[in-house]
Amino acid sequence: MGAATGGSGGRGSLRSMRAGTIVASNYLEMARLLAESFLAQHPDDTFVILVVDDLPVGDLGGATADDLPFDIVRLGDLDLAVDDLDMMKTIYDVMELSTAVKPSFLRLLLRDDPIAVYLDPDIYVYGPFGEVVAPVADEGIVLTPHVLRPIPRDGTSPTERNIMGSGIFNLGFIAVSPDAREMLDWWQERLLVDAVSDVEANLFTDQRWID
Repeated sequence: MGAATGGSGGRGSLRSMRAGTIVASNYLEMARLLAESFLAQHPDDTFVILVVDDLPVGDLGGATADDLPFDIVRLGDLDLAVDDLDMMKTIYDVMELSTAVKPSFLRLLLRDDPIAVYLDPDIYVYGPFGEVVAPVADEGIVLTPHVLRPIPRDGTSPTERNIMGSGIFNLGFIAVSPDAREMLDWWQERLLVDAVSDVEANLFTDQRWID
C-alpha cells in the first residue's frame, strides 16, 4: 500500500466531511480498502469513489451497490461539459484523466458537505484526520508539501530535481472548503488540456499547477 494518512487527536469541532478517490474499474478493490479504512476512522462522514471508465464494477466481496458503505459515481455525474469530457478522454491516458477531473470531483464532494477531501487510492487511513484537516475551515485549502526542509545533496533519492519536476505539493491528498471554489474553477480550466505528464514541458499531471 501507499503512504498512510492520519492525524493526531479526534475530529474536534470539524464539520461533516466527504472524502473520495478516483480510479479505473480495475483499481476498485484498492479504492474499497481505502474507503473502509476512512469510514472506520470517520463513521459519521461519507466516502465517494469516482470510476473513470465505463466498465461495470461488478460486485465487491459479494456486495451489491446498494449494500456498499460508500457511493460510486461516474464521469457523467461531474459538472464538466460532455464535449470537454470527450476531449479529455481523447488526449489523456487513464492516469492523466484521473488527475485531470480532480477539481470537478472536489466540487461534487462539496455539494453536500462543507469539507471535501481527495485521497489517492493507494492510501490506507490509520487514524482520524482531526487537526490535519481542521485548518480548511479558515484557510479554504489544506495541502501536503513533499518536503519541509532542504534536501541534502547526498546522492540519494528524492533529489531536488525530482521535487522540481513533480511539484512542491503532493496531490495524493487535498482538502478544500467552499471558499476554494474559485481556485477549483481556475485549476479545472487548466487541467482540461494541460494535465499531461511531461516534465520537460514543466507539467506533471495536476500537481505542478498547485505550485
